Amino acid sequence: MMHYAERILERAERAGQGSTEDCLRHLRRLCLDDFALVMHGMPDERYPGLSSVLPAMAAVEVQRQWTGATGIPLMTQRVAFLEKLRRHFAQITGRPPEGARILDYGCGYGLMLRLLFYLTDPGRIAGCDPWDRSIRLCEEAGIGCRLDVTDYLPEALSYERETFDLVLAFSVFTHTSRRASVAALEALRPVVRPGGLLALTIRPREYWAFDQKTPESEKPALLRAHDRTGFAFRAGNRPPVDGDVTYGRTTMEIETPEALCPRWKTIGYDRSLQDPLQLVVLLQPRGPAIREVAQEWEERHDDPNPSDRM
Repeated sequence: MMHYAERILERAERAGQGSTEDCLRHLRRLCLDDFALVMHGMPDERYPGLSSVLPAMAAVEVQRQWTGATGIPLMTQRVAFLEKLRRHFAQITGRPPEGARILDYGCGYGLMLRLLFYLTDPGRIAGCDPWDRSIRLCEEAGIGCRLDVTDYLPEALSYERETFDLVLAFSVFTHTSRRASVAALEALRPVVRPGGLLALTIRPREYWAFDQKTPESEKPALLRAHDRTGFAFRAGNRPPVDGDVTYGRTTMEIETPEALCPRWKTIGYDRSLQDPLQLVVLLQPRGPAIREVAQEWEERHDDPNPSDRM
């Protein structure tokens, strides 16, 4: 950690002997990248107070098994996503994401949950995943937010209606079957507040050219399916759930989530050159005000010389 952050860490260390919330209030004075480094380094024997209240980072083997990547490069990818999410949430909803109620749908071992502590306290965050082992790992690491096991084909989620301002699903819809994608979009819709935001990532058509795990002989059919329906799925080696293999490799068009569940309205998209084959799709619950939000987004991004170009 750079020397300029030491004073902040010292204050956070003293606060760490109290509560997680007190500790986080100090740590949020760091920039997001430095905050991510602190979370990545837990536990740290130099900071026993912080280590006692912050979650321990998952083992390298867990990181690799869940995401195929490890360490700082993996954290950098997630930080880039969260930075975009902060900006888009503020632009689209008209309010900052700090203090929002947030759901990480498909939270895995909780990497993104750790970063979300930069925005809001653990009591305002929830994480859910259909794999019970993921939730166990989050619990064992000491991630102190609400954690739930969901169904692979969810009919409903165990949250009150209109609970969340922001829902994110990073690297979830890049793997789900059509049926599982529809089920997830339908189940998420009731728990998002009016004017809230859903940010999910998808793989574009070009992904198939780079996917080394899909045999070349199968790629033409997947490309034809994508071109015909805006959706292509190659099932993984997983047992079926109610007759459907829900997990594999998936590509879709930016407009496909809305087509699968018209109760959502597509507002826009983004991507990062750090992860060029994963697009961020931004959606809001369809409602009376959604046309104005979408129109404003389109006008701002159609303008060749906007004053607030991102």
